Amino acid sequence: MAKKRKVSILAYMGDDEDPEFQIAPMIDILLVLLIFFMSITSKEVMLRDREIQLANADNAEQKKKETDSGECVVNVKWTGFNSTFSVGEQECSVYELGLLLEQKKKLHETASRGRKLPFRVIVRADREVQWRFLQDVLKACAGAEINNITYAVLQEGAYAKGGT
Repeated sequence: MAKKRKVSILAYMGDDEDPEFQIAPMIDILLVLLIFFMSITSKEVMLRDREIQLANADNAEQKKKETDSGECVVNVKWTGFNSTFSVGEQECSVYELGLLLEQKKKLHETASRGRKLPFRVIVRADREVQWRFLQDVLKACAGAEINNITYAVLQEGAYAKGGT
């Protein structure tokens, strides 16, 4: 019987050759990362309704996005005589808004696995929306026991259509 002996990789390559760099797996990884970041970006863009004209605020401050927090964007659009509410692309009534906010908060609490991470509601209301409709959003947040609410407005001198 022939003895099996251990052979190093250098024995196959020779002493002065460098190992070859495989580029195909690197391209695969880059494509996966590209698809991941494109899907995340398109999700963030879908949360904002471009038809909403945000109100101007003289002393608006840029809020830094908290990486540890969950957030839900509520769009309030003025239709000329009434307001419509939507969470993402899903339109809803005031009653459904409260249920959706409760559901999103519970999902966030489940995903945070017991850690007390903040949950925030961002209200993007059209500048023509009457205050009573914004009160409905606040009541829905109170019913879902959410107390971290941010209003999206335009800073002075910002472009008035679309906004932040």
